[in-house]
Amino acid sequence: MQRRVIRLGMVALLICAVSIGVGQVLAKKPKPNDPPTCPTGAPGCFCPTYYAPVLCEKDELECVYSNQCFAGCAGWRTNQCTPIGPGPVPL
Repeated sequence: MQRRVIRLGMVALLICAVSIGVGQVLAKKPKPNDPPTCPTGAPGCFCPTYYAPVLCEKDELECVYSNQCFAGCAGWRTNQCTPIGPGPVPL
């Protein structure tokens, strides 16, 4: 009985390992022709919740953020972003 339980546990571990491996193989990897995506904010970066949208541009990448603080958290410098909407509007 104990051997059967151990065997079932080993089979379960093997199935998990194989499914994780298959998932890694099938995961979408960026292709050279895929357009770049906009970066998101870093964990632990807190910004005020007002709406003053900015458009940040570098090379062919254009990203819009709710305000300059969120853009800064995503790694954009102030000189790469321009305001595109109304002034600060509380959310």
